[in-house]
Amino acid sequence: MISMTGYGRGQADGPMGSFVVELRSVNHRFCDISARIPHELYPLEHRIKRYIGERVSRGRVNLVILRPHNPAVPEVSVNTGLACGYVEALRRVGEELGVRDDLGLSSIASLPDVVSTQRPAEDEEALWETVRFALDEALAALGAMREAEGGALAEDIAGRIDTIERELAEVKLRVPQIVADYKERLEARIAELAEGVEVDESRLAGEVAFFADRSDVAEEITRLESHIAEFRKAMDGPDSVGRMLDFSLQEMGREVNTIGAKAGDSDVRQSVIALKAELEKVREQVQNVE
Repeated sequence: MISMTGYGRGQADGPMGSFVVELRSVNHRFCDISARIPHELYPLEHRIKRYIGERVSRGRVNLVILRPHNPAVPEVSVNTGLACGYVEALRRVGEELGVRDDLGLSSIASLPDVVSTQRPAEDEEALWETVRFALDEALAALGAMREAEGGALAEDIAGRIDTIERELAEVKLRVPQIVADYKERLEARIAELAEGVEVDESRLAGEVAFFADRSDVAEEITRLESHIAEFRKAMDGPDSVGRMLDFSLQEMGREVNTIGAKAGDSDVRQSVIALKAELEKVREQVQNVE
C-alpha cells in the first residue's frame, strides 16, 4: 500500500549546469501535477509531467525545478538608435529648461529598452538528460516516503478492520437471540392484555415468523464478511488500490446500515454505531491511499 503524501528532492550537475528538483504530493482523486520551472524548460514541461505521471498514479503533485548554475552566457544587445533618440530628446529638454547636460553612459544604459539580454538557445535533449537525472532522484525519494507512509496506513487500517470483524462477530452471536426475545416479549404482552383468554398459538407462531423474516440479517452479514475479505485482498494488491478500497467501504457501509434498520435490537444498534465509527475512521485513512 502506498500513501499519496510525500516529499522528494534531487539534484544533478552536468554540461547544461545544475538543476534541483523538489516534489511534494498530497491526496487527490486523480493525478494532478502543477509545475514551477525555469522558462528555458517550458518546451519540456509536458514531457516532465508525463514522466512523473507514469510513476505516480494518484495525488496532487507540486513540482519545483531550480537552476542554481547556468553556464550559458547571456547575449547582450544595445539599441543604439533608441539610445541616440533618448539623448537628443533629453538634450532638447535640457536646453529649453536651462538644465545642465549631465547624461552619462550608465544613465543612458538604464533607460527603458536600451540594453537587453537574451540567453542563447539550448539543446533540449541535453537539458532533458540533466533534468531527468535530478527528477529520478526526487521520484525515488518521494516513492520511498510514500511507501513508508503507506506501510503505516496499512497497519492502522488492518487494525481497524480487525475491530470491525470482532464487532460483526458479536452481531452474529446476538442475531439468533433477537427472535427468541421478541417471542418472549410478545407472549408476556398477550398474557397481560388477554388474561383468561385462550391464545391462538398458530397466530402467535405466524407473528413470530413474520418478525423473524423481517429482521433476518444473515444475508447482509454474509455480504459484509465478503466485502471485508475483498478489502483485505485489495490491501495486499500490487497496484494502486485506493479507489477499490473506497468502493469496498461504500458497500460495507450499505450493509451495516441495512443491518441496523432490520435488526430492531438495542444491542445490535449499538454494534452498528461502533461499526459505522470504525468504517468512517478507515475511510479517512483510505483517502490518503494511492
